[in-house]
Amino acid sequence: MAKYKAYYIPQVPMKAFEFETDDLMLAGVVLDQISEFSAFEFENNVKPDYSDAAGIMRWEEDGEGGHDWYELDDYEQEEILQNEGRGNW
Repeated sequence: MAKYKAYYIPQVPMKAFEFETDDLMLAGVVLDQISEFSAFEFENNVKPDYSDAAGIMRWEEDGEGGHDWYELDDYEQEEILQNEGRGNW
Protein backbone atom coordinates (compact mmCIF):
# COMPACT_ATOMS: atom_id res chain seq x y z
CA MET A 1 0.00 0.00 0.00
CA ALA A 2 1.19 3.49 -0.84
CA LYS A 3 2.20 5.82 1.96
CA TYR A 4 0.60 8.99 0.49
CA LYS A 5 -2.49 9.79 -1.52
CA ALA A 6 -3.23 13.00 -3.43
CA TYR A 7 -6.93 13.48 -4.06
CA TYR A 8 -8.99 15.91 -6.07
CA ILE A 9 -12.78 16.24 -6.12
CA PRO A 10 -13.59 18.42 -9.15
CA GLN A 11 -17.21 18.97 -8.17
CA VAL A 12 -18.41 18.15 -4.66
CA PRO A 13 -20.06 15.70 -3.92
CA MET A 14 -18.76 13.54 -6.80
CA LYS A 15 -16.16 10.78 -6.47
CA ALA A 16 -12.53 11.87 -5.97
CA PHE A 17 -9.66 11.31 -8.37
CA GLU A 18 -6.91 9.65 -6.29
CA PHE A 19 -3.20 9.14 -6.91
CA GLU A 20 -1.28 6.90 -4.48
CA THR A 21 2.50 6.96 -4.12
CA ASP A 22 5.28 6.38 -1.61
CA ASP A 23 6.76 9.80 -2.44
CA LEU A 24 5.25 12.88 -0.79
CA MET A 25 7.06 15.18 -3.23
CA LEU A 26 5.47 13.38 -6.19
CA ALA A 27 2.02 13.55 -4.57
CA GLY A 28 2.48 17.32 -4.19
CA VAL A 29 3.60 17.80 -7.79
CA VAL A 30 0.63 15.81 -9.11
CA LEU A 31 -1.79 17.81 -6.95
CA ASP A 32 -0.23 21.11 -8.08
CA GLN A 33 -0.64 20.11 -11.74
CA ILE A 34 -4.28 19.13 -11.20
CA SER A 35 -4.86 22.47 -9.46
CA GLU A 36 -3.26 24.35 -12.35
CA PHE A 37 -5.54 22.55 -14.79
CA SER A 38 -8.58 23.34 -12.63
CA ALA A 39 -7.60 27.03 -12.58
CA PHE A 40 -7.26 26.93 -16.38
CA GLU A 41 -10.79 25.51 -16.64
CA PHE A 42 -12.11 28.24 -14.33
CA GLU A 43 -10.39 31.04 -16.24
CA ASN A 44 -11.77 29.72 -19.53
CA ASN A 45 -15.33 29.11 -18.30
CA VAL A 46 -15.19 25.36 -18.93
CA LYS A 47 -17.45 24.54 -15.98
CA PRO A 48 -20.54 26.47 -14.92
CA ASP A 49 -19.47 26.65 -11.25
CA TYR A 50 -16.84 25.37 -8.87
CA SER A 51 -17.15 23.51 -5.64
CA ASP A 52 -13.95 21.46 -5.53
CA ALA A 53 -11.73 19.98 -2.83
CA ALA A 54 -8.18 18.63 -2.82
CA GLY A 55 -5.45 17.50 -0.46
CA ILE A 56 -2.84 14.95 0.51
CA MET A 57 -3.37 12.11 2.96
CA ARG A 58 -0.97 9.76 4.74
CA TRP A 59 -1.60 6.09 5.55
CA GLU A 60 -0.90 5.60 9.27
CA GLU A 61 -1.96 3.83 12.43
CA ASP A 62 -5.31 4.96 13.78
CA GLY A 63 -4.41 4.47 17.48
CA GLU A 64 -6.71 1.47 17.83
CA GLY A 65 -4.50 -1.16 16.22
CA GLY A 66 -5.64 -0.44 12.66
CA HIS A 67 -4.67 1.89 9.85
CA ASP A 68 -6.47 4.61 7.91
CA TRP A 69 -5.88 7.66 5.70
CA TYR A 70 -5.28 10.94 7.57
CA GLU A 71 -5.21 14.42 6.03
CA LEU A 72 -1.84 16.21 6.09
CA ASP A 73 -1.86 19.97 6.58
CA ASP A 74 0.74 22.24 4.95
CA TYR A 75 2.90 22.33 8.08
CA GLU A 76 3.05 18.52 8.28
CA GLN A 77 3.96 18.27 4.60
CA GLU A 78 6.79 20.78 5.00
CA GLU A 79 8.07 19.04 8.13
CA ILE A 80 8.15 15.62 6.41
CA LEU A 81 10.02 17.01 3.41
CA GLN A 82 12.53 18.85 5.63
CA ASN A 83 13.14 15.66 7.66
CA GLU A 84 13.82 13.83 4.38
CA GLY A 85 16.28 16.59 3.41
CA ARG A 86 14.08 17.77 0.52
CA GLY A 87 12.58 21.15 -0.27
CA ASN A 88 9.05 22.01 -1.23
CA TRP A 89 7.69 21.05 -4.62
